[in-house]
This record gives sequence, structure tokens and C-alpha cells, in this order.
Amino acid sequence: MFGVTDSSDTRIIRQVLAGKREAFGALVDRYLAQVHAVAYSRVRNRPDAEDVAQETFLPRASRTPATPVRNALSSLMCARGPRS
Repeated sequence: MFGVTDSSDTRIIRQVLAGKREAFGALVDRYLAQVHAVAYSRVRNRPDAEDVAQETFLPRASRTPATPVRNALSSLMCARGPRS
């Protein structure tokens, strides 16, 4: 679902890996709605799903992911497990 399938995703991820914060913002803009939908399907509560979606991205905003480009997006999106 969140695999890198688009060349623009690869370009954005390369920029994120290079430390460009604006590229991270583009990645968030592109995938926040999908992450929210997955979170909502698990927690069935809109405010909690918003929290989970934000928490998926926020810890990653302050550090550079160390995964290969082809796996970076999946890692960013799937790193959070279900909330307890």
C-alpha cells in the first residue's frame, strides 16, 4: 500500500535522506491522508487516528531515516504499530 512506486516518491525520499526538511513536508502532504485512513481503520476514533497519524511523522521529522531509498517510504509509514 505504501511502497515506493512513483519516481517522484523516490526523488522526494532521496531529498529527505539528504536532510532537506521541505522534502519531508512534501512527503507528509502526500501521505498524511492515507496514514490517517489506516490509523482510523484500526482505532475507529477520529481524534485518536489524527494523533496516530501525526505521531507517525513527527518523530521522523527530527532525524534522517537510515533505510535504503526503495524501502524508506514503507518504513516511515509502517514503523508504528497499533496503539495500545
